[in-house]
Amino acid sequence: MNSIHDYLYRILPPYMKDEDIETLFQNVNLWQYSQETPLSPSLTNGKLSTLDLRHLAWNVGERLKWTGEKRALFIKQSFPNEFRDSDISSIRRNLRQQGDCIIKIDVPDKHNYQFHQFEV
Repeated sequence: MNSIHDYLYRILPPYMKDEDIETLFQNVNLWQYSQETPLSPSLTNGKLSTLDLRHLAWNVGERLKWTGEKRALFIKQSFPNEFRDSDISSIRRNLRQQGDCIIKIDVPDKHNYQFHQFEV
């Protein structure tokens, strides 16, 4: 969880207030142990696309061994405004979609939960 916390606070400050990043991190903690717990919405400044947020969900979910469905549900609940017109199956299918984005896919090294150091 420390690696995820550091990752969120490294890449999100230009796009989210600290309290929203903390809410997102708490959502990760809650979601890791129970999908029954409702998640709190996080707000961005509008500069992150849904593609960026899907990549974020993929990157975090990959470290936690979440299924694609769990990643899609997580990101839709964490960012309900951005995903208000998206259904879970479409989000799941497009988690790793390529395109013009700020947050890149970060495939972890084998047996390593750390995120790579790259600028967003």
